[in-house]
Order: sequence, then structure tokens, then C-alpha cells
Amino acid sequence: YSLWAINIVGALKLLLLLFISISGLVILGGHFSRVENPGINFRHGFQGTTSSGYSLSQAMVNITFAFSGWKNAFSLANEIKNPISTLKRNATASLLIVFSLYFLCNIAYFAAFPKDIFLESKELAAAVFFRTAFGSSAESALNFCVLLSSFGNLLAVLISQSRQVREIARQGVLPWTEFWVSTKPFGTPIGPYLLKWGFTFLMIVAPPAGDAFQFVVSLKTYPDAIFHAAMGVGLLLIRRRRSRSDTPRSDFRACLWCTYMIVGIGIMATCGIYYYLWMKVLPRWGNYSIRSQVISVDDNGANTHRLLRVPNSKVSEWDAAHDDLGRSYFAVATSFTKTFMLNRQEMLPPPPPPPTFRAPTTGDRPTPQAPVVLENVPAGGLLLELIKHNGAPFNDHWAYFVQSSSSPSVGIVYEAIGDVRSGFQRQIRRNHDLNSDPPSSRIPLQCIEGVFVDEGLMLNSQGSIPVCIFEESLHKVNVPEKTLNNTTESEAPKKRIVQRNCQTWIVESTDELVADGILCLEVATYLHATKQV
Repeated sequence: YSLWAINIVGALKLLLLLFISISGLVILGGHFSRVENPGINFRHGFQGTTSSGYSLSQAMVNITFAFSGWKNAFSLANEIKNPISTLKRNATASLLIVFSLYFLCNIAYFAAFPKDIFLESKELAAAVFFRTAFGSSAESALNFCVLLSSFGNLLAVLISQSRQVREIARQGVLPWTEFWVSTKPFGTPIGPYLLKWGFTFLMIVAPPAGDAFQFVVSLKTYPDAIFHAAMGVGLLLIRRRRSRSDTPRSDFRACLWCTYMIVGIGIMATCGIYYYLWMKVLPRWGNYSIRSQVISVDDNGANTHRLLRVPNSKVSEWDAAHDDLGRSYFAVATSFTKTFMLNRQEMLPPPPPPPTFRAPTTGDRPTPQAPVVLENVPAGGLLLELIKHNGAPFNDHWAYFVQSSSSPSVGIVYEAIGDVRSGFQRQIRRNHDLNSDPPSSRIPLQCIEGVFVDEGLMLNSQGSIPVCIFEESLHKVNVPEKTLNNTTESEAPKKRIVQRNCQTWIVESTDELVADGILCLEVATYLHATKQV
């Protein structure tokens, strides 16, 4: 029952500390009419700070005493289930909680009344706080709370310290061992209880009024410190004796005390080494520089960043075409033009209403407009076109054509060749002349910035291995596989599929180029609208 009483009183004390902490924050926010200037003590917080060694040492003694109840749990470790893991977890958590509440209570005290009143008052700081914030009736209620707190402290100290006295007597240090150890007739150690009662009564009656409490605190703190220091030295001596004897080592293994520091510093050092290698060493070896690029995610303005490896020969072109955040000046200008046109349309008068009756017609679907492309290709950039070969009565064959800077008919063709029965293959025709196989139409799509292309490698390389950022992005999209079974495969399980062909590959690769920030969204919108179903 004594442990139950300690837990109940301890919970009430925590609630009181929490109430004072919340009240202090409310006062500091200026929501208490009784407190006129809650922030006065925080404007010159260190004014009047003393450098007296006595005052500083006395403050340290008082702080130590405020947390002295923390060690009572260790005096009852033999009554705790799984004491090592329980104390490691709960003792540290309780210490942090009480520290936070003490800290907030001090803020509440300094917010409620000026520092001069705090120094001149002979009462408890909590009593002055309650009288200032809530009136004299609340101060009377606080006295009852202080009584409960003192009672709970007496119970906790009585239980823990009586166990200490009893264990010391069991070692034969005190005379009349049976008197100190016996628990007759009530199952409690009467001898240690009587000793504690005698010293408590003496400290209440003997010291003079005024600074008696400070005297008791100092009198308790120093012997406690000496006792615990001696106990620590004794534990080290016991360990040394165990190492000299044949006694096996204990099962408990403590981690290295600085493990967390070593791990934390190691993680930071690893991150630093990774950053230096990735951002400094590898670019120096690979003859490139790291630049950030802004990529639009959707039409709602969401965007993200992507780090690119820009060849050093293209860095000046990149920096001239992008701002510090990696936004393309051309994309910013296009966005500004769109916004201007939308605002202009809002200013125009509304169109006339449609006619009441309309004759049904066919072929009303509006023709999609091709993207607007600059007449002059920027330095280092290349023009991307969509070339179509008439496939009537079947769908047209689509391919990309990157025009060279030397001739409008010479460049690189990117296409998926094959059919839906046997599947498609990726094909790149480098340094290809369109005059040898003229397409039925050529549609300019967009000027690709020079940082994404390398004309010399694109024209003169062999095979389909990507040689630039543009080709790497195209290579991410797989060409269509076989999606139509022949008659010999009629026994295959039937399922609904979506056929993919050269046009769907062009559209899907355009989406990837837009996601990588190489093409603008208008190109993808146009190709989606013109794709033959």
C-alpha cells in the first residue's frame, strides 16, 4: 500500500507541475488580466547575475536536491521486474519529463511577477505565483498541494532509506544487527523507521526558523555525494577483485560509453565523404559539373529538382540558359507568355452565345495545333522533329528526327520498327539523309537545349548505345512487344490488351522526356491529341 500511495501522490505532483507550466505559457502569451507585463523579466534576463562562488555552489546544491528523488528507484531495484532494462528506459524518461516541467515552471514564475518581488519574498515561489495569477484562495489550495507533496516525499524517502539502513546492518556494520534487520511484528523494519523518525523530529525542532531548510538541504547533499562516490569506488574495487579470482564474468555487458558519439560522427563523416566524392572528385575525373534543374511535375505548378551531369564544354551554355535554381529562361518566358495570354483572354468580352439549333455534322473534331518553335535554334541546341511516313490504309509510321546544324535534311532518326505480331525493335539511324527516304510530313516539335545533346557523338557514333542525356531518356522507354497472336497461337488464354506500336512508343517516350525536363508539356499534349487510335 505504501508504493500505491507514493504513485498516487507522485501523479498529483506531476499534474500540479503541468498545471503551473501551462498557466505560465498562457500568462506569457498575455491572456491573464492579473499580470500586467508578463515579459519584463525576459528583456534583461542576465541582469544582476552574480559571480560569487558561494552563490553558485549553493545553486548547484539546490539543483541536485531537486532531482534527488531520482535515486530512490535504485534503492528498490530488487522489487522491480527486469530492473536493468526497466531502469534504463523509464528512469531516463522520467528524468527528462521532470526536467522539462521544472524548466517550464521557472518560466511561469518569471512571467507572473517581477524579479524584485521574487527576491524580497520569504514565501515559496509557487505560493507567490498562485496569489498573483489566481488570487489568495488559490494560494490556500496550494498549501494543501504542498502538504501532499511533502507527504509523498517522506514516504518515498522513508521506504528507500530504511532499506539502505537495513542492508547496512545486515553487513554487520551497525551494532544490534537483529534490531535493525527484524520486521516483527508488522512486517516492516521498525528499527530503521524509528531512526528516520528521530532524525526528522530533531531537524524539525532543533534548527532555528528562517534558513533552516537551506541548512537541511546542504547537510543532506554533501554526505550523500560522499556516500555515492565511495560506493562507485567500491564497485570498481569489486570488479578488480573479480578479475583476479576465478569468478566468471557477469552476463551484463555495457556498451562503450561513447558509442553514440562515434556512430553519430561516423554517419556525418560518411555523408561528408560521399558528398565530396559525388560533387567534387567524380566530376573532376569525369570532366563534368553538377547542375540543378527544375522539372515540372504537373499542370498545377508542382515541380521538383534534378541534378544533372553537364560536360564542362557545355557548362557556359547551361549557365547562360538557366538561372541559379536551374530554371530554363525559355521555360520561364513561355510560362509568362501563357499567363499573359490567359489574362488577356479574361479581359476580352465574352463570345456570343451558340445558335439554338445546329445541324449534325461529321468531322467536327478540331485539328490540334503543333507547338510553336523558335525560328533560330539556340547555340549548341538541336531541333527535334516528328516525321511521318504514310501507312494508309494502316496507321502512319512515326519517328523522331534530330536535325543537324549543317543541313536540315541530315540528322538522327529514332524509331521503333516492327509490327504487333512479331514485336518491335529500337533503331537509331545516325547521320541519315531524309532525301533518301522522304517522309510524308515533318513537324517541328521543340529546340533541345545544348546540355542535353552532343551533335558530334550523336552523328558519328555506332549502334544504339545512348551518347547523351536526350538518348538516355529515350532509352528508358521500352519498345513495344508482340501484342497480337497469330492463328497457331489461338489456344492461348484470351485477355484484353492494349496494342502498342511505333506511335505509342513516341508518345510514351515524349512523356519521359517531359518528366526529365528536356521537352515542354505542349509537345506531349500535341502528340497525345494526334496519335492514331
